[in-house]
Amino acid sequence: MALWHDLAARAIRGLAAFGPRPSGEAMIAETEAGRVPLWAYRAADAGDAPPVYVHFTDTGFIAPAAGRDDALAQSLAEALGAVILLADLPLAPGARFPKAPTQAQALAWWAMLAGRKQGWNGKRLALGGRGSGAGLAVGACL
Repeated sequence: MALWHDLAARAIRGLAAFGPRPSGEAMIAETEAGRVPLWAYRAADAGDAPPVYVHFTDTGFIAPAAGRDDALAQSLAEALGAVILLADLPLAPGARFPKAPTQAQALAWWAMLAGRKQGWNGKRLALGGRGSGAGLAVGACL
């Protein structure tokens, strides 16, 4: 059974290569839990220190996040006048639990503490997501 899950996860990741690519600014967050790739989307009129929203994509912990919520992030950035961060957290089966929740929490801390250096207000931080990403956001808040 484990082999089947491993093969299914690899197949899903392979298909993702044909999907949309993110249009945000590629970044690497150096967190206590390791390096977390992410994309930043900034509103054109965000000002000097806009709020930041960290969005965790619904990957089911097996499908890559790249490009999945690109349109949502762009829309939210413009509507909120904020910086939207989309995280690309590690996937199963290569990353065993609790790697993704640990990195999600570390990314939240990084977004708060690195705000001034990155050009956003880390004190005005929100976390959210859809599906499995929502679970990561809730866990990062605990």
